[in-house]
Order: sequence, then structure tokens, then C-alpha cells
Amino acid sequence: MSEEPSLHDKELVMVGKNDIIPGLQLPSDVFMKVSDRFVLVAKKGAKSSLHDLHAAENNKNLVFYVRRQD
Repeated sequence: MSEEPSLHDKELVMVGKNDIIPGLQLPSDVFMKVSDRFVLVAKKGAKSSLHDLHAAENNKNLVFYVRRQD
């Protein structure tokens, strides 16, 4: 029996690190998945600086998530 996905899994879509352009205002809140939870890493309207995150430097395949509606 498969488990029903959490509300966040249904509402969020993946975006790659390269899809977020440094210096531009973010059109959506941006999340990262840590274990089985989504963690907010940048708020809508903030200037994008996700490429400066320590995790982003070390992981070229890093994936972020945004709300599907955005």
C-alpha cells in the first residue's frame, strides 16, 4: 500500500539551481527538501542569492522547489 503524498509534495514542483537567476527578485518562495520535509530557504520578492549557499557550491545537482501555482 503506497502512502499518500504530503500536501507539500502535491503543491511544490522542482526547479534546478540554474533556473534561479542571481540578483533578480524571486517570483515565489523557494524551498529545499531535507529528509522528508521542505524548508523555506528564500522568500518571494527577495533578491536571489541561492548560488551563494554553501550547499549550492558543493552540489551541482542541487534541486529547489517552488509552489506549483507560482
